[in-house]
Amino acid sequence: GRRERASLIAAGETAASGGLLEYHIEVLRLLDTMLLGYNRDAYASVQVLLPPDKITEDLVSSECPVEAKSLLLNLLRRLYLSRDLNHKPHPLLGEALVDLIRHVCNQLKEAPAGCFSRYYPDQTHHELQSLLTSDWAPVLLAALRGDVFGVLSADHKAVGTLLIDRLVDLLNECSMEPKQAYTILSVVDAAKQLHLSGASILSDKAHEHAQSGAKAAQEQQLEQQQRQQHSSSSQQGAGL
Repeated sequence: GRRERASLIAAGETAASGGLLEYHIEVLRLLDTMLLGYNRDAYASVQVLLPPDKITEDLVSSECPVEAKSLLLNLLRRLYLSRDLNHKPHPLLGEALVDLIRHVCNQLKEAPAGCFSRYYPDQTHHELQSLLTSDWAPVLLAALRGDVFGVLSADHKAVGTLLIDRLVDLLNECSMEPKQAYTILSVVDAAKQLHLSGASILSDKAHEHAQSGAKAAQEQQLEQQQRQQHSSSSQQGAGL
């Protein structure tokens, strides 16, 4: 579990070293693959293994490698935020999302100024930018477009407005790749629909910059959906 993974990382093992840590990540990848194409029994089994609070505990852990975080965020979105599920939100989902949003806020607050810029010289911080736009943003967007935030308290919603303010500040820098900026803009627009907008105001220049990446972002999303459908079809064909 989590304690074993932390000890492996402390011992210098990496996700590509062929040891137990790589095995942990491959198990997560297998669980994610099981959820391609909705299968009620598969979803129920994985939900028992990974309730939303457990997923969030892993995500906010400093010992959790990026490869695992990416898979866990995808699992969180598939298991508990997909519109295809047609059921009430998990009772622990609201608190889990608030913990995740609080963690994202802290990560963005601790990040060096300008590190989300495509011109930032230190490539080590591009990992955070990729995680934000490729993995965190889809989860936030799914949560905002669902009915999860509607049952949160005013204090919890305040955490959401802090995050939106930080995202607007990032957009106003106009230094992200347009495709990534558009992804963040989608989260901000979804938050506004729920009246979660904060004190920061998006400039016209920033909005135009983000919108210029709309076509590329939509094409990327379509490619991802096609790959998932192809993978799901391949799985079903293999099972015949």
